Amino acid sequence: MRKFPIVAVLAAVLTSLLSHASAAPTDHWYVLQFDGKRAGWIREHTTETAGVITTSSEMHLEIRRGQMSMSIALESTFEESTRGEPIRAVSVMSLGSMPTRTEYVFNAESNTVTISTSSGGAARETTADRPDGGWLTPAAASEFVLRRLAAGATEISFSTIDPASGLEPMRVEMRGITPGTTEVLGKTVPSLSCETEVSSAPGLTQRAHLAPDGTLLRMKMNLAGMEFEQIAADRELALSPLEAPEIMARTFVKPSRPLPDIRRVHRGVYDLKMPRGRMPDIPETSAQRVERIDDKTVRVTIAEDDLRAAPAQDAQNPIYLEASAVLDASDPEIIALADRSARPGVTDPAEVAERLRMAVFRTIKSKSLGVGLASASEVCRTREGDCSEHAVLLAALLRAKGIPARVVSGLVYAEEFLGEKGIFGYHMWAQALLERDGEMVWVDLDGTLGSFDVFSGTHIALAVSAMRDDDAMNSLAVLAPLLGELQIDVIDAGL
Repeated sequence: MRKFPIVAVLAAVLTSLLSHASAAPTDHWYVLQFDGKRAGWIREHTTETAGVITTSSEMHLEIRRGQMSMSIALESTFEESTRGEPIRAVSVMSLGSMPTRTEYVFNAESNTVTISTSSGGAARETTADRPDGGWLTPAAASEFVLRRLAAGATEISFSTIDPASGLEPMRVEMRGITPGTTEVLGKTVPSLSCETEVSSAPGLTQRAHLAPDGTLLRMKMNLAGMEFEQIAADRELALSPLEAPEIMARTFVKPSRPLPDIRRVHRGVYDLKMPRGRMPDIPETSAQRVERIDDKTVRVTIAEDDLRAAPAQDAQNPIYLEASAVLDASDPEIIALADRSARPGVTDPAEVAERLRMAVFRTIKSKSLGVGLASASEVCRTREGDCSEHAVLLAALLRAKGIPARVVSGLVYAEEFLGEKGIFGYHMWAQALLERDGEMVWVDLDGTLGSFDVFSGTHIALAVSAMRDDDAMNSLAVLAPLLGELQIDVIDAGL
C-alpha cells in the first residue's frame, strides 16, 4: 500500500514560521490552529548574556493521518554577538522516533561553517563555506524590522538564516504594511497588518498582524486546504489540551475521471491546474515531459518505456553521491545493508539498484503512517516508515554502492486509500542514474512496491532533491501551495 509524505511537506513549511523576527527579549507563546482546532504551540525566547544574544524557538504540533496520530517537534537556537555576527546555531527536528540534530559553528577566521549532524545513531561532521553576505542574524533582523516600522515603512525586505532550513539564506518579504487592530486573548489591540512571503515556501502567502514593536500577534494562511493560524497566547492557553486534525485525506486530488488498472498504465498525460495563483514550474525527468499551457496549467506526459538522457552534468555532479543528514551513505549500518542486499559478484548497476529496491521493501517491516520524515540511518535501525522512509533509505543505499541517486516528491494514483476511491495522493520515491542503451538516464525506483507491482505512468514528479543538508526541507516546501488546491485533468492513460 502506498502512503504519502504530507507530514514532511508540512514540517518544511512550518520551519519558515520560526524565521519571523521578534524584537522583544522575552517569552512569546503562540497557539497553532487548523480550521479552528488547537493543534499545537510555538514558544519564542530571546536572551542576552555576556555580549551574546540567543534567539530560541520551539514548536510542537499534533496531527492525524487517517486514524494514526503523530507529533512534529522543531527546535531552533541561534547565538550571535551584539554586533550581529553569527556564532553558533542548532536545529533539532523530530519527525520520526529519533530526532535529527544539526549544529552550525561559524568560524570567523576561516570564513567557514563546521556542521555536525546526528540522527538515528549515526554522526558526521563536515565543513562548508559561510553563506555570502547580505543576510541578517535573527536578532539583527528583529532590530532592522523595528527600525523600518518606526520609520513608517509600508514594505520591508530582508534575508536571514533559519537553522531548521539549513545555511541557505531565506528572503522575507513584508508588503502592504497598514495600521489597524486585531483580536488577541479576547482583547482588540492596535496592530500593523501585512502580507508576508518567505522564499523557502514560494507561493504561500501569510497574513500577519504585528505589534508596534514588531512582535507577531497573529498570522493566518491557507495550508493543505485548511485555514492555519498562529495566535499570540499565554503559556497556560498555549499548553492546553490539543485536538489533532486529520490532514492527509484533505490533500487527495480527485482526477477528472478514474484511471484503468494502474499496473497496465505505462503512459499518462495529465493537465495539472491551479484555480488560484500560478501553477509552479515542475521538473522534467527522464520519463516525464512538461509543457506549460498557460499561467495556471501545465501538461505532464509520463512515458516509462521511453526514457530520455539525463543532463550531461548530472553524471558528474557530486551531490548525488555525497552523504547528508537525511541520506547518510557513510553510515556503517547503511553500508552493511547495501553490501548484504547487493550480494557479492553482482556488478551490473541496474541489477544492484533493483536488488536494493526490493531490500528496502523487505527491510521496512512496519509500513507505518506514524513517521513523518526519518533519516535513512534511523530507518535502517527502526525498520519503520511510510513512502518517505522507503525513498530516503533506498537513495542512501544506492549512494553507498556508488550509484548516483536522488528523491522525488510528487503524486501517485491509488484505486482506494483511507476510504477514498480513485484519487491521486502525495508520494515520494527514489531515482537512480543508470545507463540504458548507452545513455545515462534517471530511472524511477519505488521502494513501496513489492515484486508483483510495477512503476506506472501514474507517478507524477513535482520536485526532485538531492536532500543536501542545506536544501532538504526547502525542496519539500515548494509543494505546499499545491496542497488542497491542485486539480488534475486526465487527458490520456495509455495501456
